[in-house]
Amino acid sequence: MLHMKTKLIVSAIMLALGSTSVCAADVTLFGTAETSINIQKFKGEKTTSKLATGDYYAARIGIRGREDLGNGYKVRFTLENGFDSGTGETIASFDKNSIFSREASVGLITPYGEIGFGRFGSLSSGLGTYALQYFASPYGNGFNELGFGNIFQFVPRTNNTIALVTPNFDGLDFRVLYSNGILDESTEGFGKNTKYLGIGAKYVKGNFGGTIFYERVMWPNMLETEDGGSPDDHQSLTMAANYKFGNGVKLYGGYQYYTDARMNYGMTTSTGGFPVWPQLTSGLGKKTVSQHGMEAHAFMTSLAIPLWGGRIMPGIGYVTGKDKAKEGSPKYNRFVGGVAYEYPLSKSTLIWMSSQFSKGGDLFDSKEKMSNRPNSRTYEQQFNSRSFIAGLVYRF
Repeated sequence: MLHMKTKLIVSAIMLALGSTSVCAADVTLFGTAETSINIQKFKGEKTTSKLATGDYYAARIGIRGREDLGNGYKVRFTLENGFDSGTGETIASFDKNSIFSREASVGLITPYGEIGFGRFGSLSSGLGTYALQYFASPYGNGFNELGFGNIFQFVPRTNNTIALVTPNFDGLDFRVLYSNGILDESTEGFGKNTKYLGIGAKYVKGNFGGTIFYERVMWPNMLETEDGGSPDDHQSLTMAANYKFGNGVKLYGGYQYYTDARMNYGMTTSTGGFPVWPQLTSGLGKKTVSQHGMEAHAFMTSLAIPLWGGRIMPGIGYVTGKDKAKEGSPKYNRFVGGVAYEYPLSKSTLIWMSSQFSKGGDLFDSKEKMSNRPNSRTYEQQFNSRSFIAGLVYRF
């Protein structure tokens, strides 16, 4: 199966680049090869080390193209596949064995805005054509504890999605993303699909960039309560901005409020058994959950400072909230911090390293197990950790 998928990917790329019906100047092959050494220790456990991919720039290969139709109209497409640089295996991005797991989209750009269709990252994902989360930090989803998924909630990629983007008004644009079938269409009818809605604005002018966006996930086809109803919708409001000073120093900051969140429980590493996105989408049918989810306020700030030909990136993050799914709605908090450094060896190649830690409080520092699975960590183990990563990235 994997061999057949690889042949299909290669065939699609060769067709796009070699067909006489495609203007070669308008089609680009792009990608990233990244491998890192990841050393991590969770409280009460032995230190582990592994070769990893996706700790900074996830390994990928894809093609993107654009055709000018004239009079301000253009058609564009992106087909992007993720892979594990250690094994060469395709990364299915949680939900299905996709050939183009990272993005498969086509869009029409007009003088009146853009409309896009397909599979791509949500506004909060920091991934793909329409994402906005990248204003919050230089780390993206990587760097273990430093990544914004360890403080903010985010919705990963969604299928069956329509994107609408307004024209740019002196640096400002607005966008709406809607999916009526985050994974696959429901056999119970169009109205039963699990839905995603994202509404946001982006402003970039001079050395300043910022965003504000609202997201909602409606669960009728993926989750249900014990009485067979639908749990409360996941909702979040995010604000983020960055500013580059004249000396090259760039300041980042972000804030998020989320309620009834069930996405990634404020973390992206070693989830330990919560109903996070990979488990919600594991193909085992509907999951039974409580009526309510997580509610919290989250903050993060960081710097990117030119140093020795590269840049050093110190940062911190903090989240404080309560788990409304549990009796008594126990409080939790988490503080993360660390520093990263990257150095370009060329325009295409860079080396990087980072050291980071996480400190949990209240529920996140308790000895309660995170799930009833035999290998489940306790909250104390999961949210008290430290790690070191060093990697090499080549981009084309």
